[in-house]
Amino acid sequence: RATTRRVRLRLESVLPEGCYLESQEPLTTTDSEPEPDAYVVRGAPESFEQRHPTGGDVSLVVEVADTSLERDRIVKARIYAQARIPIYWIVNVEDRRIEVYSHPDGDVYAERTDCVWGTTVPVRLDGVVVAELNVSDILG
Repeated sequence: RATTRRVRLRLESVLPEGCYLESQEPLTTTDSEPEPDAYVVRGAPESFEQRHPTGGDVSLVVEVADTSLERDRIVKARIYAQARIPIYWIVNVEDRRIEVYSHPDGDVYAERTDCVWGTTVPVRLDGVVVAELNVSDILG
């Protein structure tokens, strides 16, 4: 819970105008409605009063993984890649790192970069790095 809160606070503090952060709310994909720990939506919250955001509305999804690491790496990664979400972070609590998945290709992400304790993780939205966050600030 504390790590999820830190993710939300850090991301909200760096989001540019024209997008907002959702947390543990439904995201509609072709075959499911996961509720990611956090995700960045393009547009204004008012635009989504009649529907949930879809993969096409989302720039970044974040899952905080402690006991759910394998599920987040396999099942959730497949769901988010199929939805064409450009960037997917797994905040890996046990290994003290943030796994950054990018370049969705079918039902997998073509690239994985690990950002470890003492480094930063880029907040990349629609191909543009809008900020760098300290991994240690997120993991506490």
